[in-house]
Amino acid sequence: MGRVSSFCRDFFIERRSIQSKILFPFIVFSFLAILMVVLLVFQILSKNIEARTDRDVLAYQETAEALILEKKKQTIQYGSLLAFFRSRSAKQAESVLERSMDISHMDLLVKEGVKIYIEPDRFLNGGNRDQRELVKRGMRGESYSDLIFKTTDNTPRFDFDAVAPYEVDGRTDFVMVGFSLDHDYLDEIQSLIKNDLFILQNDRVVASTFHDPQWHKKIEAKITPQLLQRTLVEGENVLAKVYLSDKEYKAVYAPLSLGATRKAIFGLIMSTNDLAQTKRKVINNYIAVSVVILVILTLINFFIVNAMSRPLKEMALLTDSVAHGDLTHRIHIDSQDELSDLADSLNNMVAALQKQREELDLTVEQLIHQEKLASLGGMAAGIAHEVGNPLSIIVGYTRMLLRRDPRGENRDHLQRISEAARRIERLSRSLLMYSRPTVQNQENLDINRVIEDSLAMVEHQFKEERNYRVVKRLSPNVRQLTGSPSRLQQVFVNLFNNSFQAMPAGGVLTISTKSSDDREMLVVEITDTGTGIPPSQLPRIFDPFFTTKSEEKGTGLGLSITQRIVSDHHGRIRVAGAPGEGTTFTISFPYLPSGSPDQPVSQTPQGSPPADRPRRSNR
Repeated sequence: MGRVSSFCRDFFIERRSIQSKILFPFIVFSFLAILMVVLLVFQILSKNIEARTDRDVLAYQETAEALILEKKKQTIQYGSLLAFFRSRSAKQAESVLERSMDISHMDLLVKEGVKIYIEPDRFLNGGNRDQRELVKRGMRGESYSDLIFKTTDNTPRFDFDAVAPYEVDGRTDFVMVGFSLDHDYLDEIQSLIKNDLFILQNDRVVASTFHDPQWHKKIEAKITPQLLQRTLVEGENVLAKVYLSDKEYKAVYAPLSLGATRKAIFGLIMSTNDLAQTKRKVINNYIAVSVVILVILTLINFFIVNAMSRPLKEMALLTDSVAHGDLTHRIHIDSQDELSDLADSLNNMVAALQKQREELDLTVEQLIHQEKLASLGGMAAGIAHEVGNPLSIIVGYTRMLLRRDPRGENRDHLQRISEAARRIERLSRSLLMYSRPTVQNQENLDINRVIEDSLAMVEHQFKEERNYRVVKRLSPNVRQLTGSPSRLQQVFVNLFNNSFQAMPAGGVLTISTKSSDDREMLVVEITDTGTGIPPSQLPRIFDPFFTTKSEEKGTGLGLSITQRIVSDHHGRIRVAGAPGEGTTFTISFPYLPSGSPDQPVSQTPQGSPPADRPRRSNR
């Protein structure tokens, strides 16, 4: 009991979970609904059983009364037949056979319970008023019958008597027959209808089938002036409940109409215990079925509520995981309803938070990188300043020597010195521009110049002794773009370095620029003959922190930053390749709206090798 009470207190009072908030009212309301239905069924069933009892008891009463009326009819017929035989036997010419038939008929009447009165005219002096009236009618030659109340040996009873007149030698005579409505006769009827009977004279039982004298008193106690008025005067059948020997019975009080007036009440009682037991059995069965249905509905409701609360618990765990910083947790609900939609929305929200966190981490990495580049920019500025003066002197003296001895034997050496110095100058200038902090101001730029400056920064890696070649197909017909030179330089440097690292044994790097077919976009293609990229990794190549390189060679941020810079310039970057077939990066930038495709503005920098002219190894 302690565990049960603890569970109920925790489930219904303290925790107040969704299950308890739904199950408890459901159980209470279901119980009340079943209780109301049981009460309603009880009332309806009680009324139906009551009506059925009334119909049955009235039917039994009508059957018993019909038997009495049939007895009345037979008695009158027997009296008429007896009068006929009396009239025949009184004639002189009557045969002995007819007289013997009269005697046999009288014996038959006695066996049938019909009384034959000898010398009925004696009742003119000793009978009651009803008997005297009956005799007088017989003497006048009238056929007449009536219900007569008699008292014999202080025992009251009702008799039904009838007179049948006949003619003898010109004078009128009659026979008088009848039968008693006493205990024996009622027992005979009770054996047929299986219910107890009684006859009342006003408020006194004069005949019955009762074996318990107390029943007489309880039946007589129900007699009221109103009941006598309704039965004897108005001729109604009155139904009433009586309790005999602690059992319930249904009684009917009906007028006994055997004569000219209503003088007696004929009644019948029927036990209602069997019907009451049937009613209780039906109610008990209905309660049992209702309880089973309540339990089944409660279990179904419990499983439904549990199916609802389980996804909510999973959602709560998801929010707790997010609150503790775990953005990798997901929930899976297959209910295909609003809860499933809510779970999908939470998963999408967490995925968006995870993506934002990754972008934030990427931004932090970019800020750190930019901070490093800013520091490097300061160093590069000092280096460029320190290197710039000696380079200027070298270039100046080289030019002076070339003017003095334009055809000397050292001309070729001097030209190489001058070219090397200019190359160092471009490299220091490009390094300075690349390492400066990113400037968001947009300006018109020449994409070929940006590519040349970017290539100058990494071209030293493509050494001739390692058998690298750089093929440049920079179209002079491309137009200017709007963007940040330093940020675009970062894009190309990153792509060039990736190509260099993808060709550890040497190879060819091809760089081309051209206009799209509709002259609306500038297209830059960077192709290498390196190891290539597996098809399964192509969809993830621009994801932050995704890399196929070792930890000392890359962090997985280069291509992600590259894609971000290209997107900031309203461009698109695509990648294609296969293992062993190299990789091609295609970048598309929109032209300036005011540019003209027929007037190119891009110029190949001085000192750059001609397009499509590879640098070959001397080996």
